[in-house]
Amino acid sequence: MAEKKKTGKQKDKIASSNELIPERYHSVVYILLIVFAFLLFFNEALLKGKVFVSGDVIAYKSWTALIEDAKVQGVPLLWNPYIFCGMPAYASLTVGPERPFDLLGVTRDFILNLIFKIIPNRDVFEYVVYLILMSIGAYILSRRKGMEKFISFVVAFSMSFSTFFIVWVTVGHFTKIVTMSILPYVLLLIDELMQRFRLIYFVLLIIALWFISAASHIQMMFYVYLAVALYYLVYFIHKIYHKENLIGLIRSGLLFSLATLLVFGIFLDKYLPVWEYSHYSIRGQPPLIEKVTAQSNENQKQKTSGLDYDYATQWSFSPGEILTFFVPSIYGFGWRNYNGVLTGGETVRINTYFGPMPFTDAPNYLGAVILLLAIIGIFLNFKENVFVKFLTLLIILSLFISFGKEFPLVYDIFFNYVPYFNRFRVPSMILSLVMFAVPLLAGFGLSSIVKFYRTGASEKIKNTFRNLAIASGLLLVITIIFPGFVSEIYRSIFADNQAIALVVRNNFGFVNQEIFNRVYPHIYQFIFDNFLKDLRIFLLLALVLFGAVYLYHSKILKQNIFNLAIALLVIFDLWRVDSLTLHYSDKEEIQSILNPPDYVQYIKQDTTLYRVLELSSGQPVMSNHLAIYRLQNVYGYQGAKMRAYQDLIEIAGITNPFVLNILNAKYVITDNVDSTFGNLVFNGTKKVLFNKSYLPRAFFVNRYEVAQPIQILNKMKNAEFNPIDVLFLEDTLKVKIDPPTQDAFVKILEYQIQKVKMKAKATGNNLLFMSDTWYPKWKCFIDGKEVPILKANYVFRAVVVPEGEHEILFVYKDDKFELGSRVSLGINILVLILLIVSIAPDVKKMIEKSKNSK
Repeated sequence: MAEKKKTGKQKDKIASSNELIPERYHSVVYILLIVFAFLLFFNEALLKGKVFVSGDVIAYKSWTALIEDAKVQGVPLLWNPYIFCGMPAYASLTVGPERPFDLLGVTRDFILNLIFKIIPNRDVFEYVVYLILMSIGAYILSRRKGMEKFISFVVAFSMSFSTFFIVWVTVGHFTKIVTMSILPYVLLLIDELMQRFRLIYFVLLIIALWFISAASHIQMMFYVYLAVALYYLVYFIHKIYHKENLIGLIRSGLLFSLATLLVFGIFLDKYLPVWEYSHYSIRGQPPLIEKVTAQSNENQKQKTSGLDYDYATQWSFSPGEILTFFVPSIYGFGWRNYNGVLTGGETVRINTYFGPMPFTDAPNYLGAVILLLAIIGIFLNFKENVFVKFLTLLIILSLFISFGKEFPLVYDIFFNYVPYFNRFRVPSMILSLVMFAVPLLAGFGLSSIVKFYRTGASEKIKNTFRNLAIASGLLLVITIIFPGFVSEIYRSIFADNQAIALVVRNNFGFVNQEIFNRVYPHIYQFIFDNFLKDLRIFLLLALVLFGAVYLYHSKILKQNIFNLAIALLVIFDLWRVDSLTLHYSDKEEIQSILNPPDYVQYIKQDTTLYRVLELSSGQPVMSNHLAIYRLQNVYGYQGAKMRAYQDLIEIAGITNPFVLNILNAKYVITDNVDSTFGNLVFNGTKKVLFNKSYLPRAFFVNRYEVAQPIQILNKMKNAEFNPIDVLFLEDTLKVKIDPPTQDAFVKILEYQIQKVKMKAKATGNNLLFMSDTWYPKWKCFIDGKEVPILKANYVFRAVVVPEGEHEILFVYKDDKFELGSRVSLGINILVLILLIVSIAPDVKKMIEKSKNSK
């Protein structure tokens, strides 16, 4: 009897049965491989408890005490008294309250807390969780766009292991990682809603947008929405051009808009205070100097909001630095371990970056292999694939914006005309969209290569890859035979004397010519050796990649061998550079930061109410670490500080002894003794100076005068008045002010985050000055009756106290937060109802199926 021919399905079953792992489990295996890769890559942190210590990590830890205080005092954390004489905490997105009314957030935290119980190092693992989430999203999105499982694995791995994102982990940029990890899901759900409406997809889109908003990084949120806007625009033009039905696109756009509105409502408790604060912050108001200049010059247009252009564009990515996508160390790299002549063989970390940005921790590397595959993907798919068009345009737009002041053709249009864009800093941050798009394009490039293999590549295509491999090999040989020639080119184009001088200055400070001449050759050689090594590796990777593709198309390499070669190339390429960015510290180092140093212990012996200033080389230290020890600082760091306080810093000067007196700065922490700031009272790891001229936090003044803001600050700059005698207001009072007699007094009984309780005796209508910053959400009650808080000396508070003994209570009360929290709870309930309704039919089917199986 003749054997029957096997059908296609039978052949597939036989092929599947011969595989080590059944085909239906391949996706699970690829995801698990990525999880394992992260566990292996970050094993020092995840398994051995190591941590990353950076300025941003320390900044995050700085609010530990503040958060504890809010819990003990039973208040939502809305104000921060530890920096800049007080400023909004939640409205400036520095730190915020617990949000028990946000049911989605409560659910997320519950799930994460369960996961973190089995991991010894939550600090790092929380970052890794979201990178894994990004990988899964990239994998699903790639599959949705027609890529095979292995190719989707390459896309997912390369996206989440982009050096750009790995550096975010090492420097503590958690909110950026959260935002970018959700972008693949947003595009995926938008795409699904274009095809058909399902309630579950709409609810999942709400949840995805909730994660983005919960991260509270407004600038990254803007970039995500910019990407989505471009996505809809490209698809709209594509459908119009091809005369396709627009119903699905319109439906998706309307649902996305509705989801955005619902999520905005969920976070209304945050956005309303943020919106209100924007009118008082440096991101919403121009400098006072600029206002005065514009008023005096009728022809000059006054800027109404946004950051100063130079400040906003400090971290502009130069067009030349695109080369770091291919060769990471072409602009020096960033932090590297050096152990040569300059350190006597001891290993130290030096920053070798010499590009136009103020500094950078590591290059914006996304993998040379992935980038070459992405170029192939664009070249072979741009005309036919609308998603490739979107990704390509997204890269171009992002690059032009990232150039900032280095090539302002597009950036200036956004800065001057796009609403709120001029409130953002660091143009290079938008490169995160490039790191998102390039791996997806690489997937399309790899898909085209596989397609040519199956359909038969033309001789022209095969010869192109062969020639590229030969060219890469020849260039590699040149770099090996003629390193001196390469050095001359590198020195003349990139690492000239000015560039090396910048590296020397950044690492060793300003040195004289003799020292520079001794140091220069060693620094240059170190930088060049690393560049040459990376250049050779790039050319080797290109040679192997193009050679493998040629052999693959020539049917010499089998599919499995080709896949293995690609996987190894990508993993080696990214892992090699990513590993250079890792610099672990023991947990004890973090703990040592939390433990008060000797100079803090000395200051904390003083239990009165006062503030401090920390100086380094005579300059105020931009750090919030003193808040860890509950020391109230007249300085600190915040990217959206109060405009009035910044004007005080810029015009009157924060190191001005007269200003420090008004600010209640009793102690100055410094590395050098300067009698201008007071007498030396402690000499330990740092020096502490006692400012005997400091003024109390609150006191009565004799009188007031009316003056313009610029006049007030100039008077403070030049110490032209006695702050105990007079304070300056911007408007005349309706009541007569009496000078206090000797019987008048002010005593602070209680000083909490959002409540200050005083006892005072006034001998007439006395004017009480308080050196906490003025903000309209503070209310003052004298014996339970609300009285207006005056804006005194441009920055601070004052109230008129009637004759007699009184209890004075300052309370921070934000009605917008309270309104937003009620709206948030209502929308949360609505979303949960929609979620239950959306999954109910599937749950019902599962129950019925279970019953039938029994």
